[in-house]
Amino acid sequence: MKLEQYFVMLSSVFVVGQAIKCFQCNSGEVPECMDLSSNDTDSPFYKECQGNYEGNKPFCRKIFSTILYAETAKVVRTCGWIKEVNETIDFCKKADTDFITQMSCLCFSDGCNSSYHITPSSLLIVTALLIRFYIFK
Repeated sequence: MKLEQYFVMLSSVFVVGQAIKCFQCNSGEVPECMDLSSNDTDSPFYKECQGNYEGNKPFCRKIFSTILYAETAKVVRTCGWIKEVNETIDFCKKADTDFITQMSCLCFSDGCNSSYHITPSSLLIVTALLIRFYIFK
């Protein structure tokens, strides 16, 4: 066998590139989707993003909606590929109406669309707000 044939055979064994893995579920259909840990990589919801992304690189998305008049919440975790702006870092935005509040987040690492977890910066903000309202009344 020629060297070129060995190279072709060997290169067909390895997969080039890696797709991002995201949690993909809807708590309206499967209640277990509401609370997922980022280290729950054995979850049936933790999947590689597959599909036609129109030439765009996929990312993970989490949309958390609260219906105020019904006092219910729902989360949708999925792969996304269309960004509003050229985001390259984790990003969240909030939208609300008189009846619904919605937090939409996108992120770029495996399993990053798990349940909310407190980061040092959000802990600092919460602490500052508590000090402001309870100590300086």
